[in-house]
Amino acid sequence: MTTFKLTYSTMFDPPEDLHRHFEAALAAVRSSLGAEHPMWIGGEDVRAAKQFTVHGPIDRRVALGRFQAGDGTHAAAAMEAAARAFPAWAATPWRERVATLRRAADLIARALLDGVAQGNAIVALILVLMVTMFLSDLMNNAATAAVMCPIGIGTAAALGANADAFLMAVAIGASCAFLTPIGHQNNTLILGPGGFRFGDYWRLGLPLELLVAAVSIPLILLVWPL
Repeated sequence: MTTFKLTYSTMFDPPEDLHRHFEAALAAVRSSLGAEHPMWIGGEDVRAAKQFTVHGPIDRRVALGRFQAGDGTHAAAAMEAAARAFPAWAATPWRERVATLRRAADLIARALLDGVAQGNAIVALILVLMVTMFLSDLMNNAATAAVMCPIGIGTAAALGANADAFLMAVAIGASCAFLTPIGHQNNTLILGPGGFRFGDYWRLGLPLELLVAAVSIPLILLVWPL
């Protein structure tokens, strides 16, 4: 009799192959925890005089990474770099811009596949959902969907899987801005009147997003098989 194993992403007993890829993905992620990440300004790695460490919201002992504590000079440099790049980008024909964005989406999709999913379509689907959820907490849900849809399609194409499943993962993930007050205007509206702080949102938002992931992944696989 096989031992039942429940992961955060499933509410059923998946094949052992999924668990093998899942554990391999966790090992790959753990190997990069705590690494220092530079800023990317004007096509160059930029490091600040100070850094800050981001810890896991569930286990504060886990250091996710060290990031640059940029200041006003870095923001100004980024704005200047964007202003310098804009004329050339604006003059580029729209077909070339679309092709560039698709190449970027393909590179991101392949990096996710090779570095984490390791060719497993279900793990890739979970990853697309979780990344979309994370981005939706930082920027507008429509912008998140616009960024992640090409990545989802590219991931599905690379795996030979059903693109509809990945697009549904993007649609669901983009609608789950529960971790911050800046992910959705409704979150912002209640920040002051409710007496909330920035860090209050993830305490209820994180369990809610995990619940959404646990319910949506099996349903996506049922309605839109890979």
